[in-house]
Amino acid sequence: MDSHTSAPSDDPKNLASDNFHFSKEINEQFAHKVLDIIPKYSRVENDQLEPIWPKVRHLTDLRRFLNDKTLWEDYIQQLQALDSYYDPFLFNHNLTDYFASIRFMRRSYAKRHARFVSKTLHGPQGFFEHSEEIQVLRLIIKDFARQVRSNGQLPILMLFNNRGYSDHLYQTLAETIAETNIPTMSRHTIAPTNDPNNFLPDGHFSHDVDKQLARAVLDMIHEHKIMPEKVKGDMENDSQK
Repeated sequence: MDSHTSAPSDDPKNLASDNFHFSKEINEQFAHKVLDIIPKYSRVENDQLEPIWPKVRHLTDLRRFLNDKTLWEDYIQQLQALDSYYDPFLFNHNLTDYFASIRFMRRSYAKRHARFVSKTLHGPQGFFEHSEEIQVLRLIIKDFARQVRSNGQLPILMLFNNRGYSDHLYQTLAETIAETNIPTMSRHTIAPTNDPNNFLPDGHFSHDVDKQLARAVLDMIHEHKIMPEKVKGDMENDSQK
């Protein structure tokens, strides 16, 4: 369910409308909590995108909010309103943090909670076309293509599908891809997610798949004749190492 527009990040749920996903980080990474803060984008008048930043954006903010009850409660209210991954049982500090067995239960519950959130966006037949997340994602791609071209550069859309999602993301975005005429590399054409041979034991792509993906992007760039031959040759040599 990943999507990349040469920049924007993974899960459309996070990319489009739940881009806080700080509570998701806290829920799933008990051992090493890392702030990964990006805004939530919402669709406003005339199909414009409006970023809404969380109140806590840096580690210094987090420390300051934790030491101020009023600020912290204000932040929690924002999460409750805008972050569908937020769950007080997973997010709030309490006595259960000191019991390893309960922490394992919370970890299991966190994964189930994440699956529940994903099911509000995606079903067996694909992504829900009229969901706010998908509508915003399409606008992000259009805006990305427009901005890059206005700078005289080539926009490239890269789509990565997680296991179990087949080519659903590509099918959902096919109309937008055609409308924007944006060069697109979708992983399902190179390394289908239903083939376990495409993955390493840790879930990442195999090295062979990495090279195939790099080759596909290089060919796409070369096709549009924006890369000098010398640079292309150097990059090809690097991809073969």
